[in-house]
Amino acid sequence: EVWVGTLVVKDAEPAAGRFPLVVLSHGMVGNAHNQAWLAGALAQQGYVVAAISHPGTSTWSREPDETRQLWERPRDVSRVIEYVLTSPALAEPVRPAGIFMAGPSLGGFTAVALAGGRYDAASLQSFCDETPGELACGILDDWNIAKTPADRLKMEADLSDSRIKAFAVLDLGGTQTFSLESLGQIKTPMLVIAAPRDIAGLNLDIESRALRAALPEKSVTYMEPE
Repeated sequence: EVWVGTLVVKDAEPAAGRFPLVVLSHGMVGNAHNQAWLAGALAQQGYVVAAISHPGTSTWSREPDETRQLWERPRDVSRVIEYVLTSPALAEPVRPAGIFMAGPSLGGFTAVALAGGRYDAASLQSFCDETPGELACGILDDWNIAKTPADRLKMEADLSDSRIKAFAVLDLGGTQTFSLESLGQIKTPMLVIAAPRDIAGLNLDIESRALRAALPEKSVTYMEPE
């Protein structure tokens, strides 16, 4: 996460017209405020931006019972979209046909789920058994993700949102949680940007590069800065 602020005008009048909406989802223990640098840049380019602080996985909200409900992350984004589109105060400047979503790390995981990636607990367990010590495996185990049959059903549900027309996935963490079949069926355009080098324990070969390989060629634009 990048902690850089942006200058704003308090209570400024919105520009006339209707503009595309971008919803931002933060990474693990991040928050809406540390997306300000990106939100500000997007606003300058003519987007309406909504940034989320996800309960359970944000800086100031880490209640274990909320953390294990990881399926709520994509639903948070869908709820924000619904609120914006139905709120008299917010709907007017938003173009409903132009809704996009972006997120780094765990926000990238959220984006893939919203695009149609389906959590696959059995496949993930096999991967973790074969790759002991892998970062994502340890984190999801500590968070008690999909540990009960009821939670597993909710994690493996279809969490996609067809209102979102394209995604930006920034240094994704958790590619191996998704079934290859579901990734191969994603048709919504997806920009995948990998970290310039392996950082924070993320292995690009099993994260961003693996996501690129699993997505249909026509759906993905891949960037890996040097």
